[in-house]
Amino acid sequence: YDYVEHGGHNMELSVNGANNNIRLSQRSQNSISDHNMDVNIYSDDNNVHVMQEANQDKSLDLTINNDDNNVFIHQKKSYSHTATISIDGNYGTDLSLTQSSTSSAQSYSLTQNCQTYGGCSVSVTQN
Repeated sequence: YDYVEHGGHNMELSVNGANNNIRLSQRSQNSISDHNMDVNIYSDDNNVHVMQEANQDKSLDLTINNDDNNVFIHQKKSYSHTATISIDGNYGTDLSLTQSSTSSAQSYSLTQNCQTYGGCSVSVTQN
């Protein structure tokens, strides 16, 4: 992995694979916001970049069970955002999720099982 930046909030990481590039970041402007992240990778050759920033609670539960995924998740702005994501299949998935509302908390759930030769793509922006 590249590095893990931990701003005093909960973070768990379990990697049982090879050649994974992982970058995780949690930032808050005050001490009352909880950013929780549980990332489990049980495969090889994944690129994972997750950022949780700004005030209010943020939570992410990410599980990757197959190879060759590119995952970018950005939870930002001062609202409580949650995401639960599970990725599996015979082929990799390119996933981009941005939660950035300036007016309400957002929630997202995905169970992905990519069986498409050449891979799958999911892009979600919640404003």
